[in-house]
Amino acid sequence: MIKKANGKWRKILDAKALNKQIADFHFKMHDQIEVKQTIRLGDWSTSLDLTSAFHPLIIQTESQPYLAFEFQNNHYTYRAMPFETKHSPIYFATSMESIMQQIRMKTEIRIINQIDDILLLHQNKEYLKNMTLQVMNILKYFGFTMNMEKSEAEPNQTVIFLGWEWNLANAIVQTKPKKRLLLLHDLYNMRRWIKTGTEIAVKQTAKLIGKLKYLRLQFQDASLFLNTMDHQKAQAAKLRGWNTTMIMNKTAIPDINLIDSETQGEHSSTINIDTTTNDNVNRCSSKWMGFNTGERTGNDSNGSWNLEQKISEVINQQQRNQSYNLRPTKFRQNLKEFASSIPSDQKRQRYSSFRHQKMESINIINK
Repeated sequence: MIKKANGKWRKILDAKALNKQIADFHFKMHDQIEVKQTIRLGDWSTSLDLTSAFHPLIIQTESQPYLAFEFQNNHYTYRAMPFETKHSPIYFATSMESIMQQIRMKTEIRIINQIDDILLLHQNKEYLKNMTLQVMNILKYFGFTMNMEKSEAEPNQTVIFLGWEWNLANAIVQTKPKKRLLLLHDLYNMRRWIKTGTEIAVKQTAKLIGKLKYLRLQFQDASLFLNTMDHQKAQAAKLRGWNTTMIMNKTAIPDINLIDSETQGEHSSTINIDTTTNDNVNRCSSKWMGFNTGERTGNDSNGSWNLEQKISEVINQQQRNQSYNLRPTKFRQNLKEFASSIPSDQKRQRYSSFRHQKMESINIINK
């Protein structure tokens, strides 16, 4: 049991042992890039947050013993889907997508959902307000409840979604101030540890790199300037394992300085949103997740869900979609062979030259 900020208690299921036994499969969730592609200049937005979103999904009887736990000398098992199992978000997204498809096809609003957070967009304020109420009623019909404290049912042109603050009136997006301060604090610590030769946990380095990749929406070069740290982390993990420490080479400091400058600078806190999105973007958003956007069949409308069948449909759809990915394979292979033919010293030279030009353009010096 963990106490939440509002004083209430949250049950946490330790599913580490179970997750190790569950097979992996690829599944693509909606992300901030798709939000950027879906938003249009002058949009109005509402957002819905679902309470205990996974609980309407019922676990098959034969699978429930795997979710048993002991508390105060009593034994229990989950009947509803808990959050902590590896594929819980995937099962939830699968069941939600059928509802989202129908809303997309039957209305003019654009919808992006990230697990239990739902963003609704439209150019007409009143239309969006009315449709938001209808969407809430639809979700309630399927057994979901709204967290009205976190939801925004009144149309607004400034919305916080997926950790970003989206200004729809001016078509810009920026990092939340608190998020930016935390990133700057992490960068400061990493630079200090590198300068002093302090040992850093390999997992901690990987965690920081993951946080910094969040900045790719703001400036596309973020991944490029993480290459040095990422390479050193990968080498340490390969040689000594993930549960060890490493000393980061000082060659990573210029990249940290550059990312630090980009994060602090006002010029990097906002970027233009692509306003050329066509009318098919919202229809295609479900296809990006591997779902077929055709009309629903069967008895989905009565609120019953066959999760195994849904997952099977997703996997089959994704396998069928692989044909689209095979077309540029030869081009990618040729590109890979070309890159491999470049001597390592030339690669470093080209990368260093690009990095130097970038640092000069924003007046960065080694700190």
